[in-house]
Amino acid sequence: MKLLTNRIERARSLAELEREVAKAIHQSRTSLTDMAIRQAEYEARRRIERQARKKRVNRKYRNAQRALCVAVYDCNQAFGGPEEGGWWYDTGTLVSREGIYFNRDKAYAAVRALSEWCERNNEAEQRRPISSVLCEGVLQAHLMDYPAPAGFPTQRPHYE
Repeated sequence: MKLLTNRIERARSLAELEREVAKAIHQSRTSLTDMAIRQAEYEARRRIERQARKKRVNRKYRNAQRALCVAVYDCNQAFGGPEEGGWWYDTGTLVSREGIYFNRDKAYAAVRALSEWCERNNEAEQRRPISSVLCEGVLQAHLMDYPAPAGFPTQRPHYE
């Protein structure tokens, strides 16, 4: 029985478990009752299934916990084209990456605090609003997937 339990504890998959049980029964000089074999198989199956379930749960948790990056961008508007009297789109150039968060609530709190700082800085430096023709850029805090891109948009938008 001890030989069987040692082999079962080392088994990593159900196929390997079945091979180990067959070897143990074949090599064992004392015959094991069917009940002892079934009990050992049952315990090994439960252990292997628990390990597989734990791996699935960990994988789901890791995927759900995406890294978020809080970054400051120098934002402005760029001319998109002459269609229907002309159109503009927002652009941003990375100034700094301020932090990486796995908790969405903490990331939003950091963005709010950083947005307040950007507003104060824009007022102190007398930057014009982004909608103004005379705007030379304003600082804005953004929450992006990690890693924060060096600028946005990555491609010039197409007018539709």
